[in-house]
Amino acid sequence: MLKNYILSAIRNITKKKLYSSLNILGLAIGMAGTLLILQYVRFETSYNNFHEHRDNIYRISYSKEKSGVESFNTVLTYMGVGPLMVQQFPEVVDFTRLHPANLITSKALIQKDEHLFEEEGIYFTDPSFFTIFSFELVEGDPSTALNEQFSAVISESMAKKYFGNENPIGKTIRKDRDENYIITGIIKDTPKNSHIKINLLLSHNTLSTIMGEHWDPNNLTAFHGHLYIKTVLGTNPELLAKKFPQFVMDYIGGKELAEQDVVLKFAMLPISDIHLKSHIEHEAEINGDQDIVDYMTIVGYLILIIALVNYVNLATARALERAKEIGVRKAIGANKSLLFIQYMTESFVVNFLAVTLGLFLVWSIQPFLDQLGAPKLQNTNILQEVWFWLALLIVWITSSLLSGFYPAFVLASYHPVAVLKGKLMANRKGILLRKGFVIFQFACSACLIIGTIIIFSQITYMRDQKLGMNIDDKFILKGPAVKDSTLNTKYKAFKNALLQLPGVKSVTGSNSIPGKELNSATWFSRVDNPEADSKFCYINAIQSDFAQYYELTFVAGHNFTETDQTAILLNETAVKLFDFKNLEFAIGKTLVIGNPNDPDNQKWKIAGIVKDFNQQSLKNDISPLILLKSDRATNFISMQLNRTETGFSNLGRTIDQVREHWLNYFPGNPFNYHFLRTEFDEQYKTELEFGRLLSIFSGVAILVAILGLIGLSSYTIQQRTKELGIRKALGSGTKGIVILLSKDIFQPILIANLITWPICWYVFSDWLTGFAFRTPMSIWPFMLSLAMISIVAVSALAYQITKASLSNPVKALRYE
Repeated sequence: MLKNYILSAIRNITKKKLYSSLNILGLAIGMAGTLLILQYVRFETSYNNFHEHRDNIYRISYSKEKSGVESFNTVLTYMGVGPLMVQQFPEVVDFTRLHPANLITSKALIQKDEHLFEEEGIYFTDPSFFTIFSFELVEGDPSTALNEQFSAVISESMAKKYFGNENPIGKTIRKDRDENYIITGIIKDTPKNSHIKINLLLSHNTLSTIMGEHWDPNNLTAFHGHLYIKTVLGTNPELLAKKFPQFVMDYIGGKELAEQDVVLKFAMLPISDIHLKSHIEHEAEINGDQDIVDYMTIVGYLILIIALVNYVNLATARALERAKEIGVRKAIGANKSLLFIQYMTESFVVNFLAVTLGLFLVWSIQPFLDQLGAPKLQNTNILQEVWFWLALLIVWITSSLLSGFYPAFVLASYHPVAVLKGKLMANRKGILLRKGFVIFQFACSACLIIGTIIIFSQITYMRDQKLGMNIDDKFILKGPAVKDSTLNTKYKAFKNALLQLPGVKSVTGSNSIPGKELNSATWFSRVDNPEADSKFCYINAIQSDFAQYYELTFVAGHNFTETDQTAILLNETAVKLFDFKNLEFAIGKTLVIGNPNDPDNQKWKIAGIVKDFNQQSLKNDISPLILLKSDRATNFISMQLNRTETGFSNLGRTIDQVREHWLNYFPGNPFNYHFLRTEFDEQYKTELEFGRLLSIFSGVAILVAILGLIGLSSYTIQQRTKELGIRKALGSGTKGIVILLSKDIFQPILIANLITWPICWYVFSDWLTGFAFRTPMSIWPFMLSLAMISIVAVSALAYQITKASLSNPVKALRYE
């Protein structure tokens, strides 16, 4: 019986080739799009899930509030917090610390022969690292690998890079030219879905030798690194977190801080939530966004629903055409149940063919996803994943049931007598339902298009917005990593050599550059108002020509002079924070780090006020900033390149000349450079990826909807052949026929847009509130969506409409 149903389904599929092709292709494209989105969502939500104890591993973060205003919120905590938590909380059974090799970042210099290479993913950590996390150690003993000072565990790829095919166990690797570590283990390369990327782990107790007298394993006053705790299985994290305020009061100086109206807080976050739900300072990497994952999940559902609606629409539209077949089957004894099963079988066959084609599309497009600007869609080879095949099976069964049930119910419900007498007429409710389905498809497509336009409008707005400084044509060198007493002399000679190059206009140095997170901050007080609260400000050490180089605007005072030794510049936000009466009043006033009544504390005199500028992306508010003059500020060396009307003059030659001087003055130091504008725009990487993904799947949704519209319109025009023939016979011209048929296209498109506009306005207005600086909502993305869908729809149906309008009415009425 089942075999007969399948053969019957295949005959019906091959009998109507155009209809079947559109149906299968629409379903296949929809399923392929959904599977790709499922791959993306699966990857984003799988971060850190490979750890065996993931359900009871938490990262501790640290924040501070002053007078109810949050000063900062960071993943860095004090060195002694981990051991103290194990002592004070029975729920906490273990901890491990990850101290970035360069205090804030995990970058460090690794020496090979006489050359230095800057590597990322280098951390000092405790031996408990391997008992808390499930990173696989392929060689070495996890219980002892990091016990001794100057011991190291290296990743497989880094071992290959520095030792080739030799076994690195027992060999030495040198960090920062003067630190030699014995390799005691090899760790498997970190999975892509880990928020911590490990290349080299160094024993934590080595810091006591490196830092000397500054080392305090129980430090509770200075930032140290990332802290992870392991709790007893079943611990309620909310109840544990409620104990933190008292912990601060008892051990972290909370009582003294409270007298100053300062509140210090610790927070714990499950390790599986870090990637999507944590966006605070000093994250190990740029994290994903839960909202984007949620949006893309909805998009995946919508694309599949659009494809299924296509099938239902076309299947029910053909109901009258298949009525005679149904009448004959019922007349010879087929009951309603058997007919229902037959048409459900046809749905399963069609969906099986669509799934097979969709699988082929997913496999075919994988190599090109990076070129399409969607690298996150190809993070894994999904064809080798068990979950993918289970998902494929679920999609096939679900889509077969959802798309087949209604058409099968409608077809099986026809009365044989009415069918065979030719009295079965098109049902008005069915026609309205099909129009409703078309409206739904275009509403979904319009929403995706509007979202794409608004996202790229916001990105364009942030890129084009005036930043309060000039970052164009800036060529940035990472400063010398190896610093000694001759650095100032070498830097000045290097700078003078660069200024002699025809391609270089100006040069300056600083400890941070636009687009980089400021890693230095502290509390400042006004000397003229010692009773006022101290204020938390970020700091950037710069050379005296920094403001001129970046074209900062002075709104009061002046730039540094050659004789200024303790002068500082403030931005407007910092002036407001210190509550000066006005900008001019702030000039000449003195700020002090810490207690203003302590004569030993460093004092700084305000020389000038610069107009607020965006140190970081326009997603963030402008923070209070103090610029300190320092001749040793060479973490970054910035060069202004000479630009002509045709672009940069001999850029390649200029870079070669800069490299030549670099090797001459700073031999052995890695030559790392980038263009500032490109690096600054990297801050919008998450939004760009979201925009690209949405644009790709907007195209998929429109394509699926248009395929359905082509099939439905083709069938509708065929059904209206007699009507069109009568109209032409009564004098209706080609133009009138075109307008009549076009109205059937524009009407659902217009209705769909009017329905979706208020929804999109609400959703994307809410999305834009996540940006400190945002583009104003306007009507043009909505109008553009309407225009785009209309143009695509008319273009796709132009041939059918033209053919129908030019047809000979005699042929349509020949047999009447």
